[in-house]
Amino acid sequence: MSAVVSLPSFPDRLRMERRRLGLTQEQFAVLGGASKTAQYMYEAGKNWPTCEYLEALRSSGVDVAFIATGARTAANAIDWELLRQAFLLVQHNLASKPDRAFSPDQLFDAFKTAVQMAQGVTRPDLVTQAEN
Repeated sequence: MSAVVSLPSFPDRLRMERRRLGLTQEQFAVLGGASKTAQYMYEAGKNWPTCEYLEALRSSGVDVAFIATGARTAANAIDWELLRQAFLLVQHNLASKPDRAFSPDQLFDAFKTAVQMAQGVTRPDLVTQAEN
């Protein structure tokens, strides 16, 4: 007799991925171009997301393959060289400036932004600022 392995359901995987990223339902919904109510309905299994929603999540760096199948993609593996380069960029441009002091949170935000840029994640707030 073989054991039956049960994968988390689609709504459970959606919730797991949102929590892994440390986002609220509202923040995650914004990534997918949906409302907080729609996000709640997706996670409750009362409604199913559109392809456009999933594509918006994917283009924001969400592991949609995990949400769909339960298997993590290789793209979510740690890229130590990318992290090293982002760290060196922040250290050289911010942390080593004797005339300016940055809080650990400011340095981390700069590091996170450098990593996201290297991964091709776009930030609509920066694109909007640049266009103005």
